[in-house]
Amino acid sequence: MNKGCSIAHLAVAAGQRVRKRQPEGFRSLAITHQELSALTGTSRVMVTRVLNDWRARGIVELRKRTLCVMDLPALERIAAFDIE
Repeated sequence: MNKGCSIAHLAVAAGQRVRKRQPEGFRSLAITHQELSALTGTSRVMVTRVLNDWRARGIVELRKRTLCVMDLPALERIAAFDIE
């Protein structure tokens, strides 16, 4: 599993547990880059690179130590989830 996939897997799993969506329609998760790196066993630098890539593609937004999932289906595809 590549690092982006493991980060996506964690973000999707956490995002699915967040039942309340924000008014804009996204799901948010209060987590830092350092916390993501510890949970996925990768460096903070790698987490930052992956999140910046996803942000540029409109998949997530980063807001004051909060990861906002803007495109859950795209994140699920990255995480290689089987969507029915």
